[in-house]
Amino acid sequence: MKNKIKARITVPLLVAAITMAIILSTLTLTGCENPAGDTGKTPTIATPIITKQPQDRLYFIGETIEPLEVAGESPDGGIISYQWYSNATASNSGGTAIPGATNAVYMPTISNSAVNNYYYYAVVTNTNDNIQGTKTSSTASRSVRISVASSAEGEQAANVYMTIPNPNLPANRFQYIRGYGGMDVAWENFPPTTQADTELMYNPDKLGYNILRIMIRPENIDPAKTIAELVAKHRPDYYENVKIVNKYGGYVLASPWTPPKEWKSNNSINGVTADGQVGYLLPQYYPQYAQYLREFARNMYDNGAPIYAISIAHEPDDTVSYDGCKWKPEEMRDFFVQQGRFTDGVHGYGGGKEISSVLIMNGESAYTPYINLAALQNQQSKAAIDILGRHYYLNNKRSESLWNDYPDLLQKGELNGINKGRMEVWMTDHYITSGMDTRKDSTWPYVWYFLNDIDMVIRLNNENAFVWWSGKRCYSMIGDGLYGTTDGAILPRGWALSHYARFTIGMTRIQINTDTTRSVMKDGTPITHVGQSDSVLNNIQKELNNVAMRVTAFTSEDGNEISLIMWAPTDSIGSNGYDPGVIEVTLPPGFTANGVMAFKTNGIQADQIFQPYDIKISGDRTKAYITLEKSEIVSVKFSK
Repeated sequence: MKNKIKARITVPLLVAAITMAIILSTLTLTGCENPAGDTGKTPTIATPIITKQPQDRLYFIGETIEPLEVAGESPDGGIISYQWYSNATASNSGGTAIPGATNAVYMPTISNSAVNNYYYYAVVTNTNDNIQGTKTSSTASRSVRISVASSAEGEQAANVYMTIPNPNLPANRFQYIRGYGGMDVAWENFPPTTQADTELMYNPDKLGYNILRIMIRPENIDPAKTIAELVAKHRPDYYENVKIVNKYGGYVLASPWTPPKEWKSNNSINGVTADGQVGYLLPQYYPQYAQYLREFARNMYDNGAPIYAISIAHEPDDTVSYDGCKWKPEEMRDFFVQQGRFTDGVHGYGGGKEISSVLIMNGESAYTPYINLAALQNQQSKAAIDILGRHYYLNNKRSESLWNDYPDLLQKGELNGINKGRMEVWMTDHYITSGMDTRKDSTWPYVWYFLNDIDMVIRLNNENAFVWWSGKRCYSMIGDGLYGTTDGAILPRGWALSHYARFTIGMTRIQINTDTTRSVMKDGTPITHVGQSDSVLNNIQKELNNVAMRVTAFTSEDGNEISLIMWAPTDSIGSNGYDPGVIEVTLPPGFTANGVMAFKTNGIQADQIFQPYDIKISGDRTKAYITLEKSEIVSVKFSK
């Protein structure tokens, strides 16, 4: 499968059987803890919640400029105040405070007689004098762009013609996008992910990711002791990185590679020992293991770093010589039948708010997600599972999709606009390298391998989240100093994932159609067979070197925003591929583009990495004209 071999970590064993007995006797599932109750701790100031974000605005010369608006709430009964800022770039930091602009509504003082772009954001502050210590907390709204464009033009010539049908029809709606991110690998031979690294990746104003996956190390049956050792030895920011993700409204998933060795059949944290003994969790220790995971979640909460979800196993369908544990599908089913919702009452955090119980994920498959079928077919075990995790190793299993193949088994609620009432499926671990010489993986042509992976997860398999194996690595989103990369510097794959993160998180993927009768690439290539394996646009190939152009559409929950992600790949040596030229996109019925924000990345040109990009809008605001060239990524967001 994959070669994520690590250095071994030697830890002291428990030396007294009596100590083991005492510890095991305390590991009972009482379900009585309530970490959100009275803890004796001094309450801290709450971060304000922005309930209404300002919107991008597009004006043609001569049109009347309208005010921007933001709104916030105090979770702890404090007083909300506002300050507006102007900026030279599309950023919600580093701007200039506008004197007197201290209300929820702000009227920009800009000219409507000349073409220009203006950027604004608001800082919302919560002040509560009843809090001991710091009495204020602030958060910035998203950055918005006000564009003044030249006189509106009618329909223009284009190469590719696409239409977004009514996104409110169930047939045109697919999965909710929970988010994107990477893993903080807690092995000694991986570089530590620092707080600065996490800020770079998870700040919405930077790369904008929102899902962090962390390891649950197995060295002790007391998870608090293991974390303390981990922090002391080589992961000092273990808690702090979680806090940063939570600060920005993200989600943290914790995954165990194996239970502690004391509860396994081979008495080893390895999946298989040198003499061939495969390790699995002994059924008599199911209660202890459930309590172990529960205590891990509670420890994170008690240390100010609550998690959103916890899984029971990393790759239970794989047998490895390092940290691992084999689970049969029926064993996972039985574990949930016996232990139920073992995190009940242990509060978590995700999406910017506290949740009453940490969510539970089934074993995250290495190969096929069908290992979850046994648990999903049993009502007791299914009731205990909130999210399903899967990985993408083995090419012939990559296209196996629970959303596509077993939609009825995923059903766990009423039909609705978000996920259609289905359980979410997260792709939580994958990585691709070019082989022995991984220097290539941090170069621009190899970004398309990565994007093809994202496209398979989001467009073809209808999954809700994409989490790369390691956030910081020479083949990942930011460099680690190896194979020609700079430690902490953004790599091409980091910018590529940022296009998806900053433009589609919290949205729902929707249908987009192509008029094949009049669509021809700029280079003359006809566009036919869309949705089939041989199309040059949105085909269904699973190959990593697929050079077909990709365009995907998304809508916000309230229907007021539509995003497009589009890219025209080459192969891994920068050859082949197609030049789309001008793409005409007809917006859905009733949707008029009163605001637009777009960015472009072309890794060949150093000055065109995630740069603001102007596109043309028709006079009636129902069509957009976007130029996409070969080897480019363009992301666009339209606002009503």
